[in-house]
Amino acid sequence: QSRCSYWEQSQKILNFCVSFLTLGSSVQLNASINRQGAEMDSIEKKYCADVRKSRHAFLQTIDPYRNDLFKYCRSLTKQPWDAEDLVQETIAKAYSKLGEVWLDGIKNPKSYLFRIATNTWFDQCRRSGVVLSNNERVDEEADSENYDSLEIRDALETLLTHLPPKERVAVLLKDIFDYSLEDISVIMETTTGAVKSALFRGRSKMNEIKETRIKEREYQVEYDYN
Repeated sequence: QSRCSYWEQSQKILNFCVSFLTLGSSVQLNASINRQGAEMDSIEKKYCADVRKSRHAFLQTIDPYRNDLFKYCRSLTKQPWDAEDLVQETIAKAYSKLGEVWLDGIKNPKSYLFRIATNTWFDQCRRSGVVLSNNERVDEEADSENYDSLEIRDALETLLTHLPPKERVAVLLKDIFDYSLEDISVIMETTTGAVKSALFRGRSKMNEIKETRIKEREYQVEYDYN
């Protein structure tokens, strides 16, 4: 009987020790989980703060160019609501690339935004089945500088209506926004020679339309006079 009592007491002591150790492990585990949770909360808060900070810096950087960006998108799309959609998509894409390019710095944020807007609009045109450019071969060394920009400004409606997308972009950037050929080639992701060709085609097209409309007006005046 004393032997049974001894073993019973031993078993109770052993069970108590096991329970104590289990309880201790559980307490340590809970403490570890709570500690890790607190660390995750701290990391999450810091991450959110960094995101807000980078977003604020990004918006401050592009704010001086937002009006020009809208004007450019408006010239491309021909409709103010489509232009605003293009602006928003451009800004969203630029922001999504913060880790790729913005952290290293961009020499010309305005040109970078115009480049994204141009490529985004080209993609929209492709999806709509619009031909980006005609295939007419022209001399890449053709004179693309000696042209009256005021004529382009006066004929902006014609430009938007009749020029293919690539020619429209080239003429807009050169004659409306006064970009250099080198900058335009970067924005359009093409060569300077290709930009000259697009300018030549676009300006030639506008001259043809201008001459046609002059003849139509002359004919109308003569008809009214008779």
